[in-house]
Amino acid sequence: MNGQTFHFLEISKQRFEKQAVILDNTRFSKCQFIDCTFFYSGGPAAVDSCILLGESQWYFQGAAAHTMQTLRELGWGLLPPVPLEPSGEHK
Repeated sequence: MNGQTFHFLEISKQRFEKQAVILDNTRFSKCQFIDCTFFYSGGPAAVDSCILLGESQWYFQGAAAHTMQTLRELGWGLLPPVPLEPSGEHK
C-alpha cells in the first residue's frame, strides 16, 4: 500500500449472534459468530481463531463479487452457491 502501514479495526473475544458483520478493514480474533450474515467487498480482512456456528450467509460486493464471478467462470464453483450481491440494505 505505497509504503503505508494499514491499521485494522481490532475486535477480540466478542460474540455475534444474528448480526450483519462487515469483514473489510477488520481483524477478528477469538470471536464467535452464530447465524450471522457476512459482507465482504475485497478490502483487507483477517480472522484468527474464530468459531462459526449455525447458518451463515455470505455476500460478496464490489471487487470481491468480481473475483467470485471470475472464479465461477473458470469453473471454481462454490457449494452451495453464494449470492454476489445482497437483495437489500445491510445497515
